[in-house]
Order: sequence, then structure tokens, then C-alpha cells
Amino acid sequence: MSKMTAGAGRWIPLLLSIVFWASCKLVKEDRRYCPCTLSVVLRDLPAYPLALYVNGAWAGEADADTTLAVWVEKGPRADVVALSGARLLEDGCVHILYGLQAPPLYAFSVVADCSGETGSVTVQLQRHFCTLSLAFEGPPGWGEPYRVQVRGEVGGFRPLDGQPLEGPFLCTLDADYCCRLPRQFASARLWLDIVLPDRILRSFPLDEYLRLAGYDWMAPDLADIPLQINLSITEIRFHMGAWSTVVPLEITI
Repeated sequence: MSKMTAGAGRWIPLLLSIVFWASCKLVKEDRRYCPCTLSVVLRDLPAYPLALYVNGAWAGEADADTTLAVWVEKGPRADVVALSGARLLEDGCVHILYGLQAPPLYAFSVVADCSGETGSVTVQLQRHFCTLSLAFEGPPGWGEPYRVQVRGEVGGFRPLDGQPLEGPFLCTLDADYCCRLPRQFASARLWLDIVLPDRILRSFPLDEYLRLAGYDWMAPDLADIPLQINLSITEIRFHMGAWSTVVPLEITI
């Protein structure tokens, strides 16, 4: 092999490296359409598994503290919803089946910034249900065939704006006189009914009693409602904390 041929062979790899470097500098990668990797930090989860939704689509599930990575189409915003104790339906809401108590719903929603290649949100769940617990004192004959039920005007929840969803609600209290109630809007009515198998015997304005007792439906985390009821032949007395009221009975229970 001649010296000229050997020298040319040594230059070929160097020339190829220069051409490749120049092409990389001239052709820049267009990352405008790359997805955004959204990190969703989950901490202090309740006892129920958590479901994550991004822009209305299911994006993951967890039952312990973790961080979920979700690929999101890059844009100025992404609607992030986290739910524990319930699931979203196709309309993006949580619905309560008529005749059943409210689910043990914890929820969180936020608009995440996904304009860059990465984004991050931390889920802070709020309690959107409360447990009504009745403590009865009264005649020894109280019980069957009498039952207690709660009727209302909230039948679900809209996670995106954190507001109750209007709709019929009915729940018969269990043997321990307990029932989970959903978060209420300000003007929603609630009735506590004493019922027989074929009819409502007497209705009481539970929403009014709770308002007078100072219950806060707007609190970030709803508190449970312990309500004491004293029955007698002529009257029924309701107690909650320092508040109480007496309602005369027109018929004997």
C-alpha cells in the first residue's frame, strides 16, 4: 500500500465525524410536540385505593404513598382528578345510586401546568362525606316496624369544581342508625323520616337542625354528625352538641 493511500485512510473517519457533527448542529430537534411527563405525588392516602384521572381519562391507581408518572399531551393545562372511595362515570361525575348511602369519597382536583417537558402536582385529598349517627333514647318498644331514613336533594359530586351534584337521595339507616351523607350545597334540603313499611310516619327538617347547630357543609373535610334523639309519648327532642330543639308529637310512636 502506498503512503498516499494509507494517509487517505486515516483521514476518512475524521471527515465522517465532522460531517455528522455538522448535520446535528444544522438539524435541531423539534420538541414542540413531545409529551409532558407529569409527576403526581400521592401522600397520606385513606384506607381505600386511589384512582387518578387526567383530562377525563384513567391514568393510574395506587393504594399506598407513591409518585405516579403520567405522559400528558403538552399544553397550557391538564385537568387532574384524584378519587378515593368512588369512581368517575362517563360524564366526569360521581353518582349515588338512589336508596344507597353516599360512598366514602375523598377527592382532589387541580389544573396542572403541562406547558413544559415536565410538570408536578401533589394530591391533597379532602373528605366529601360525613357519617350521621343517631343515638335513640325512648320507649322500650321503639324499633320494628319503625325505621329511620334520610332523604335529600344531592345525588352526587362534581370533582372538577368540587361541588355537590343535584339529584334525589334516599338512604335507610342501618341497625346501628348510621348512614353516610354526601356534601350538600347551601340550599339543599335534608329530611329525617320515621317510616312504616307502607308510609312516612313523620318527617323532620334535618338540614335546618344542622344549620342551627352550626354544622359547616363548606368545610374542606366534613365532620361526622352525632345526633341524639329522645323520644317520648308527647314529644321528640334532638340534641347536637350545645344545640337542642323539641318537637311536639301529634301521634304516638
